[in-house]
Amino acid sequence: MQSNIVNNIFSVTQNNFQQQVNDTFQFQYQHNIVYQQWCDHFPNPGKQRVSVADICQIPYLPISFFKTHTVTTTLFTPELVFESSGTTQTINSKHLVKDKSIYQQSFVTAFEQFYGPIQDWCVIGLLPSYLERSNSSLIAMADECLK
Repeated sequence: MQSNIVNNIFSVTQNNFQQQVNDTFQFQYQHNIVYQQWCDHFPNPGKQRVSVADICQIPYLPISFFKTHTVTTTLFTPELVFESSGTTQTINSKHLVKDKSIYQQSFVTAFEQFYGPIQDWCVIGLLPSYLERSNSSLIAMADECLK
């Protein structure tokens, strides 16, 4: 199922959206221990694990968990580790990325879906306070878009 989700995340349509939501939710529940434990605190977790009729029924993991837990789906050594800027707290949240190419494809695909081919745009990134941060997702996206 993992390869199906990776293969399908870039082909969501109105017709298959609900199925994609259910497949992704089930996969996350089954393979992300932190998320599974969080979901099990909600009423009627058995029903939630089977499917969700509406995206609003999905329990969302609080952002604070990314500061206090290692949140991963399946076990892997991350290819990238992004951290929040830490402007509001002393502990930064972490986003562990298994596959850099899928991460890059996701933001390029999203950009192009709304704005067209990225090479048709002049991307200017004014990020002076971020430049010294090697673990910034914003810098990673700007670097990729400026290629």
